[in-house]
Amino acid sequence: KRLGRMIQTFLDVERLSDGQMDLKREPVPLEAAVEACLARARPLAERKSILIRGDGPFPGTILGDGELIEYAIYNLVNNAVKYSPSGTEVKVFSAPKKGGVSLSVADQGIGMDAKEVKQIFRKFYRTKRAEATGEAGTGIGLSIVEQIVATHGGHLEVTSEPGRGSCFTVTFPVAGE
Repeated sequence: KRLGRMIQTFLDVERLSDGQMDLKREPVPLEAAVEACLARARPLAERKSILIRGDGPFPGTILGDGELIEYAIYNLVNNAVKYSPSGTEVKVFSAPKKGGVSLSVADQGIGMDAKEVKQIFRKFYRTKRAEATGEAGTGIGLSIVEQIVATHGGHLEVTSEPGRGSCFTVTFPVAGE
């Protein structure tokens, strides 16, 4: 079921990118989207003894497709949990940006080197460290996230270091700003 949903999201995002489909333009409160994603990710985090810390508030309303925005946020949080060792922490926090808001997901996981960071948004790319963890993955999640963010007029950045974790920051324009 989860794979079917990911394939459907992938196809929807491809259609949006190709202009074959119009992006929904509904108000999506960031706070509600983040809280829903954290609630979904907590069971996996608890199984791995990882603390997810949502350092809210998460102010702002994004104009767009609520399902796709939640998919993007959840993917970043889920990856952070998936690629972190037990006993660590995943922190989710927000900051205002000119005309928008940024949301960051920081982990204490396996991290990546600069060469891997350059490749990370390529479809089907997985780092050697990610493969070595034994965690299942397709390598398309981050490329979908990047496309979702771009279709909403935002951008995605990552900072990372091997063995010291990664921080993914997505910036969205905010409605009415």
